[in-house]
Amino acid sequence: MMKEIREINIPAKNAKVIMEMTAQQITREIVLDGQPTETFETVNHESIMMELYINGQRVDYTNMWININGQIKIGKYTLGTPEIANAIIAAYEELEDIKKEEMASWEKVLTSEEKQEIKKAEKIMKEVEKIGEENLKSYKEEKTWRRNYNNINNEGGEGFVPQRATKESYEWAKEIMERA
Repeated sequence: MMKEIREINIPAKNAKVIMEMTAQQITREIVLDGQPTETFETVNHESIMMELYINGQRVDYTNMWININGQIKIGKYTLGTPEIANAIIAAYEELEDIKKEEMASWEKVLTSEEKQEIKKAEKIMKEVEKIGEENLKSYKEEKTWRRNYNNINNEGGEGFVPQRATKESYEWAKEIMERA
């Protein structure tokens, strides 16, 4: 997370404007009905907020402001001269530039599909580690094993049939892990 702060004093009104820029990238798991989905999303959160202080008291906190004929209006308060307006605009533009640089510097974030592929590849790698690479079957052999398992344990009907790693899925998992 990145934070930058700029302060602009306005002596004629006994006021000051504090601008705070925040930029952060959040990766979170999507949860539906209280259940984790093992799907992730990345959200970029960025804002530039302004606090207006008059006589040392905070009177407004907002990200909404407008420039009207060289006067800055924050909430219901208008801040006088074009010099003040230019100082506020310059500080705002400086913070915008810093925010854009920070966001551009963020590494490419994995999409949810890529994260799911990596999880699946890790699961296959763990299974292969447990049973040994030499004990893997080809896809064709595994298909025959699955049919026989279903016929014996589910009497040929519908039911649970374990999904096991194959030589082909192991090769795929190695490729995914090399790219990650």
